[in-house]
Amino acid sequence: MEYIDRKIDLDNRERKIVDKMLTSALKRVIREPIKTLKKTDVEKSEEYMEIVKELFQL
Repeated sequence: MEYIDRKIDLDNRERKIVDKMLTSALKRVIREPIKTLKKTDVEKSEEYMEIVKELFQL
């Protein structure tokens, strides 16, 4: 949100709306990959989790 705050001037209400929209969009984007990870066998799941951690620096 800080990035958006620097780019455009939003009041408190608008900031909350944008935050909710971004959160909702992120949840939709990651939903299927998470479902896929849960369906994979344990060995592959651990490998995938390591890749995800590396990609997103978790």
